[in-house]
Amino acid sequence: MTESTPAKSSAARPVATASATGTRLTRLLVDLSVGSVELSHRNFVEKLAGLVDLSEAISLSERLRGLSRQGVIPQESESSPDLKELFLQRRQERVAFIGRSFNSQDEDMPFILPTLRQEMLTKPAESFEPFQRFYALHQSEMEFQILKLRGEVRRQISAHSERLARLAVLDSAIGDTLAENHRRVFAQIPRLLARRFVRLAGDYQVKEENVSDMDSWTAVGGWLDCFYKEMMSLLLAELEVRLLPVLGLVEAQEIED
Repeated sequence: MTESTPAKSSAARPVATASATGTRLTRLLVDLSVGSVELSHRNFVEKLAGLVDLSEAISLSERLRGLSRQGVIPQESESSPDLKELFLQRRQERVAFIGRSFNSQDEDMPFILPTLRQEMLTKPAESFEPFQRFYALHQSEMEFQILKLRGEVRRQISAHSERLARLAVLDSAIGDTLAENHRRVFAQIPRLLARRFVRLAGDYQVKEENVSDMDSWTAVGGWLDCFYKEMMSLLLAELEVRLLPVLGLVEAQEIED
């Protein structure tokens, strides 16, 4: 599954919105019956507060007070690439990486889908671990690559103006404070996928007679084919959610321009 990179336009166009991408991941989890999440504007503050423990809140408060006491000097940058183009390029690279990992013939991928085994159908709960590892590896790769991109965007906007330099410092403070909580939240997804895997395997055994034909599992409409598509959709939706803070920084510079 790939997405084409939008052509550059003189008019600023948002790539995504927080409500759209957040709703996409939430809807997928609810549709797969692996979660029920509702986050309205009204209870956002309460939800956010629940992610930050007392020690983290004190640390964040100190950093924000320090930010308000001192002036922030924009940092010079050797080059100023088009941040929107950079964002779209890195996003497309991640989308392509996810798509390629579902192709078992791609030998250049660092990790691919697990090899099929009969136990995946007969003992799905015990056989899900390779899929959980596959998803977790994707999450680790996403986090690593997006943190690099986020740092690069911070450096670029810091050279743009004092206001954006302050925003970059603020983003760093909040990002560091919530990083571990984000990991805990995203770590729930592969665990919830395990329940979906077991459910699909069970339904398939009830409906089909020749359940030992592993080729039929991944054929169009097969139980593993459905699971692969759902897992890829979740990975792509999670990617969009993880990219939202970076997108916010990019759009902040576009607004100031």
